[in-house]
Amino acid sequence: MKNFADESNFKLKQSLTFFNRDIEIPNYQFSGKNINSFTDLSYLFYIPDHTMIGGANFIYDQFKQELTNNYNNRSTTAGLYFQDTWDVSDLVKLETGLRADHVNYRNINFNKSQTFLLPRISALFKFSNKLSSRIGGGLGYKIPTIFTERTEGMQYQNLWALDNVTAEKSIGATADVNYKTKMGEDFSLSFNQMFFLTNINKPLVLEQLSEGSYSFANAGKPITSRGFETNLKLIFKEDLKLFAGYTFTDARATYLQQNQILPLMPRHKINTVLMYEKEDNFKFGLEGYHTGTQYLYNGTKTPSFWEFGFMAQKTFGKISVFLNFENFTDERQSNYKRVVNGSPDNPTFDDIWNHTEGRVINGGIKIKL
Repeated sequence: MKNFADESNFKLKQSLTFFNRDIEIPNYQFSGKNINSFTDLSYLFYIPDHTMIGGANFIYDQFKQELTNNYNNRSTTAGLYFQDTWDVSDLVKLETGLRADHVNYRNINFNKSQTFLLPRISALFKFSNKLSSRIGGGLGYKIPTIFTERTEGMQYQNLWALDNVTAEKSIGATADVNYKTKMGEDFSLSFNQMFFLTNINKPLVLEQLSEGSYSFANAGKPITSRGFETNLKLIFKEDLKLFAGYTFTDARATYLQQNQILPLMPRHKINTVLMYEKEDNFKFGLEGYHTGTQYLYNGTKTPSFWEFGFMAQKTFGKISVFLNFENFTDERQSNYKRVVNGSPDNPTFDDIWNHTEGRVINGGIKIKL
């Protein structure tokens, strides 16, 4: 990073990741190595009422399978981007951006290149010190991959390599309202109401073929997702804090003929946290999460469930000791039905819609240097 006298700066980021994918069950083994590289160069500068940033990045991703080359693939992404944050007035802030990506992805079956132009815009309106609103939207994309939650549950068995598929394209928008106020001398309240809408065109769908194998194809109709999220924060004397949130999601796969509700996507979710904290002394909290019913890929419906956790931390000068007790009510999928079916020599696995690990306890020591 290089800073200049006018507060502008150049910044270079580089990351390199190695990831092993290994699955082994009786009479079957899947293994391979992922390499991912990310490089980004950006320049941030200012002009009156504007903060601007422009840059370029390059992403490289490669998977090389061991024992065979059926699923070998490689993708490269070269992108340019520019963003402008404009303080239009004390009440309005406008953020606009444009990104251009050229993507190439290939495997043993095909080699495809695509170029994407991705605009986005967001506007913040500050009506008062208590009330504000943000509205925004933009375009996006996702290149094809065989690595999904569903294919991982199948251990990538009987799966055809990708062939002549194309990237998913999305358009989305959000709008929210924020309100905060003091209630007397002891209480403060903040409230956020957000609405969202997303449309994914040419979604990549896993299809079962007549001989029992599977392949990916782009569906002719989109996946739509719409809903809202409500969040509330109540604070008493800056020490006792209550957080509560509710999310409603209506996600539908419109390419399906009958039940179009997207599998493994709960319509209702609730999150709550009650925290008591004395800064630089101690804090402890109780959290609870509710997940509503979901549909599995076979069309069956899961029950809804609650999970609860507890955390505590005590600080002694520069040393803090903490303890987390997650899911202490032992909520897990195997309480309802076995996750692994069939014989040990030929196991099959259910869709994962709940915890598989049960209770989790961890703790440690943090030291400030």
